[in-house]
Amino acid sequence: MRKLKLFLGIILSGTVSLITVLGAEVGNRKMVWAHNTPWFYPANNPGYPVNYYNFPLQESKVTENLIASLREEVRIAQENGLDGFFLDFGGDPHEGIPHWSFRLPDYLKAASGTDFQIGLCIDTKISADYWIKWLKKLLSANGNHPNYPKVGHKYVVCTYQFLHGEKAGSRSWRREDWRKLHAAMNEAGYPIYLIGNVAPTPNTDLNLKQLQETLDIYDCLYMFDSPAHAAKAPEYNNRLLAAFCQTNNKRFMPTLHPGYLGTWSRNENDFYNPFLCFDSLYRTFANAKKHKPEWIHITTWNDLNETTGLNECLFTFGATHTLKFYSKDLKGTPLLVKKPDVLVSYLHEILPGEVLRLEALSMPTSLQDDITISGILRDIDGRTVYKLPAKKLSPGCYARTDWLVPTHRLAATPVLQPEFTVNSGKYRVTRKSIPIYLVSSWLQNPVTVNVPLNRMTADIPHALKLAQQGNRLDATLTFDSPDELKRIMLFRNDRPVGVFAPELAENEMLLNVILFSMPKPVRITFENGRLLHAFREGTQKGAKWQNTIFFDYGKDFFQAADSSSGLMAMTLAGTQELKLIVTNEQGKETVVPAEKLIREQRFVNQDLGLSTSAAGTVFLDEALKMKQGELKFSMFAANPQPTDNFYLRFETLDGRYFFTQPLYPFATNQTVNRSILVTRETLETSKGGNAPAFRGEPDSLTSQKDCPVSKNFVVKTPVSVLSARGAVWDFDGIDEIIIDRYGDRNFRVNAKMLADDDHGGRALKLDGTSRVTLPSRLWPLSGFGTTELSIKPDMIGGQPQTIVYKGGWYDGLNLNLLPDGKIEVIRCYIADSYSEKDIRMQTVRSKNSVKANEWSKIRIEADHSTLKLFINGKQENSVKQAPFRSHGNGRVILGGAMPGCIPYKGLIDNLSLHGL
Repeated sequence: MRKLKLFLGIILSGTVSLITVLGAEVGNRKMVWAHNTPWFYPANNPGYPVNYYNFPLQESKVTENLIASLREEVRIAQENGLDGFFLDFGGDPHEGIPHWSFRLPDYLKAASGTDFQIGLCIDTKISADYWIKWLKKLLSANGNHPNYPKVGHKYVVCTYQFLHGEKAGSRSWRREDWRKLHAAMNEAGYPIYLIGNVAPTPNTDLNLKQLQETLDIYDCLYMFDSPAHAAKAPEYNNRLLAAFCQTNNKRFMPTLHPGYLGTWSRNENDFYNPFLCFDSLYRTFANAKKHKPEWIHITTWNDLNETTGLNECLFTFGATHTLKFYSKDLKGTPLLVKKPDVLVSYLHEILPGEVLRLEALSMPTSLQDDITISGILRDIDGRTVYKLPAKKLSPGCYARTDWLVPTHRLAATPVLQPEFTVNSGKYRVTRKSIPIYLVSSWLQNPVTVNVPLNRMTADIPHALKLAQQGNRLDATLTFDSPDELKRIMLFRNDRPVGVFAPELAENEMLLNVILFSMPKPVRITFENGRLLHAFREGTQKGAKWQNTIFFDYGKDFFQAADSSSGLMAMTLAGTQELKLIVTNEQGKETVVPAEKLIREQRFVNQDLGLSTSAAGTVFLDEALKMKQGELKFSMFAANPQPTDNFYLRFETLDGRYFFTQPLYPFATNQTVNRSILVTRETLETSKGGNAPAFRGEPDSLTSQKDCPVSKNFVVKTPVSVLSARGAVWDFDGIDEIIIDRYGDRNFRVNAKMLADDDHGGRALKLDGTSRVTLPSRLWPLSGFGTTELSIKPDMIGGQPQTIVYKGGWYDGLNLNLLPDGKIEVIRCYIADSYSEKDIRMQTVRSKNSVKANEWSKIRIEADHSTLKLFINGKQENSVKQAPFRSHGNGRVILGGAMPGCIPYKGLIDNLSLHGL
């Protein structure tokens, strides 16, 4: 809060005192707007790989001025067809400054000298009086900046919450609130041009009656994210809203929407609306174009949580490329390129047996010859295991085609690498794209890959050798690139862990460290090592706070005032004997050996916490500027797992990429026979609450009769053991963090929920009111694989107790303790494309009972043929699996309760999941 007060002073301190131009007139200008989530600003990009697989690619140095990085963001946005941002400001429940509104003058300064516009968007309501107060302050200080948008004498203000839930009470905006706000702003001399978000809430229709009754409170209407949430398709809603606006002399601003993942990786919201490869963005573009709008809206430019952003990110930089073409086309200046410009898109992860869809999209060209695209899929050993037949793409338009691949025939490999060949006349180019993982039996990186093939390089000859001994991982790389390279990044399990750099000495090992729980100033020095890079969210190197060093570092020290402002990370290089020496403000030293930190994954005392992670200092290295040679690096690494895999991402100085075939250095690719479901159901399928408006529509460009799978069936086939996901939680972690001993999905619990497990360790204690949500939908689809846990109930009898509750329409298992002590497993799923109200249940119960105050081991084994239940090593019962699958929304809660049950009371220990 103290920092917000400081920033408030900046907002109101006369930042526009020298400006004489009264805002920017945009009323008659064609505009492509995008919502900007200002908490994801580019100065923080180096740290985002810690929490996000699909992190932004704009580079930002910690020594760089904040405005410089924002100015570069504006330049990139303009280059790709945007004309303005609406910065999203949430109301503060304590009625202080609106959240992130201190970024408004920064962005205006960054846009100065350009015609790029920076407007604001009202998010959470608080009250009409609250926004009257703060809009006056924000507009008086910033509204007359030449880059703040105006229509005539009105200041443009967008809304996220508008009239949604108008009858729900004071927490929702009501028409009287907006009228009050208008009157107050008019009286203050700051009349507003209000843009209302009328996107229907899930499964509802546009409320035109409400809009007809409130014509006086808005000037422009748009739908922020309606294409898949609403009950009707976007084409229908756009037609209705466009006609309404034309009749009532209001502006209609159609939305281009790429799809919506929800904050899956952050475990805040896991709602999903299909991207459908390119289709969601393309269909909303194509329909918007029919209405010949003056203004167009892009759902967001940079939202990492909900992955609606169209800025360049690791797996999706093709979306930015596409936006450039769509934007110019919508503004009446379409682009025509002189050589084939083809993008490809597909799911990065898929379950064996699901039909894999790969789509190609060609940008308009001036060529006369047709464009032909074909491809192959390579397995773990680089062998061709599937051919994508040649398809034609017309040159003068946005041409699309796709392939549907039945993966049950490919389940013996854990990874597929697509390779595409584009032909047109004398033009012929072959490029590899980003790998596809076949995973069992849950998704962790559910991104839709979207890349332009002309941003992928030709194959770069290389040889990567990996070996691990103890906690030391050694990587040796030889390479021979035709182009000068900027960076070679090593990924482990889809996360960056380091870059190859010639500055590393022979005996030096890298260590990636995250810092947290630091209540007071701390200084860290290093024995037998040095600091390479450091990062603090929202802070530049050398920053001070009230005469105290807020964040600073050099090769031999790291210093920070506290951990109050987000992520802090550093990358160290040192010998096997590297030690971190932590000194608090009283001068007391604590020595943390790197070897101990990597073994235990965390260190915590009263001064700070340290943990190991993916690299939190990405892009802070200097450009490599090499074409060929041999590079080595070593790093401290946790114990290897058989399914650990590695790949390289080569980046050229001119911004092109090459992703290598993943390697599995710690195991050979063996297979086991499993009964798997062959199905067209994937993450993209409209099911449950996912995209009800798309239900019943074709889910591909390939005709139904040519689809390789017409209905679900079960087949027994070899499945790669390397496709198996795993997680093991023994509840014996450091402080309140429960360490995943197999994967990387740790989670936090309240210390009061941990108790003695009778064996010298700890167990999770549930008292009927406490609960723990497992991270990121980490739960086997259909129960496929092995789920195991130990329970020690406090009591048996009374009502059924839910031990594990799986909500939503995600196809997974619930686990109950019945009043007679028997164990019940209920699989909940949706058959076909029914709504979330049509959840079906498949039940199996034990024959024998567990006892109160005694430990019992529960084990569930399943494939898509049979689900078996075991207690203490003895099979109790089994049930035949129904041949259906439903990806979708669903939280898995320890301590939750199914309808008709109460939460479990007792201990849980040694929870483990294995995908096979």
